[in-house]
Amino acid sequence: MKFVGADGLRGIACLIVLVLHSYYFFFDGMNGFITGLPKIGVWLFFVLSAFLLTVKFESEGFSARVLLIYLVGRVMRILPLYIIFVLVYWWWGTAGINTLHDLTQALTLGGTYAHLWTVPVEFKYYIFLPLVAYLLIASKQRFGVAGCFSVGLLLIFLEQILWPYWMTPIANSEVKWYLSSFAFGSLAAMLKSESVKWANARNSDIVALTFLVVVVLISPYSRYKLFGVDPDQYLVNKFVYLSALCAVLMLFVVHGQGMIGRVVRSRLLRSIGFWSYPIYLVHWLIVVKLSSLYPGSLGALFLAVMASLLAGGALHYSLELPLERFRRWVLGRLSVSDAVTLLAGRSR
Repeated sequence: MKFVGADGLRGIACLIVLVLHSYYFFFDGMNGFITGLPKIGVWLFFVLSAFLLTVKFESEGFSARVLLIYLVGRVMRILPLYIIFVLVYWWWGTAGINTLHDLTQALTLGGTYAHLWTVPVEFKYYIFLPLVAYLLIASKQRFGVAGCFSVGLLLIFLEQILWPYWMTPIANSEVKWYLSSFAFGSLAAMLKSESVKWANARNSDIVALTFLVVVVLISPYSRYKLFGVDPDQYLVNKFVYLSALCAVLMLFVVHGQGMIGRVVRSRLLRSIGFWSYPIYLVHWLIVVKLSSLYPGSLGALFLAVMASLLAGGALHYSLELPLERFRRWVLGRLSVSDAVTLLAGRSR
């Protein structure tokens, strides 16, 4: 099944993080009013990634070849650019990777370094995703959509018993805290066929606009204006609820229906979606450097956003795209015998 809105949704998630991070640094005296909002882009990334990969497992199954391609594909898709940017931030600063210990921690997917903490979290979840996908797919085949939905909610409930969201650190590279966020994406994948029936133009626009209104209303700024509540960090660990909202949004918008769907399918948002990973990796360096030179400047903020988008695009074509072509070349030559050899090598 082709999801014409997926890349645009990825672009929206990227813009949420980029624009709000930029505001955070350029207007640090006001950042309390947006605390936690940039993470909505992160939760949308998590949900969308789990959704798309789970859909792929439901389509292709869990053979040795599929699992090997999945494993190698995730490693080659995520780690090369991540390692490059860990080294960049170690050299240039701004992400807290200041010592050899920090460098080692970051390279081994540990520690919490600025925005880079999300990459280890997502990569580590890829270890769990095939199991979660298998449980959901098997339960759907045996008990139907309703039974599968119950199993998915049970998984999320058990995760919250073990690692409750209210105990989650503000940012942490340990995936255990964020399992529920990804689980909503995998659970949404089980509803993809049903969502086609729901996601007509009218319903998609209503859901998207409702999502926007809800996000505005729960923002620290709205709480302050409406109820006089001083800005705090209450929103940063509400990812369980926000991920559920992101999953609903995704199910309605990913098909590209309605006015909002046309925006999501636009060439601009799809391009940003294609470039989103390098944009995400590089934007922190650009935003921090420019905000230190021109604090409080709207013009410099706009320049930082545009420079991050252009730098991400350039990195996509110069680094990410060649790596993607190499990844596809490697994956096209993998076979079941490779999987057996790999497993045999591990057993020695």
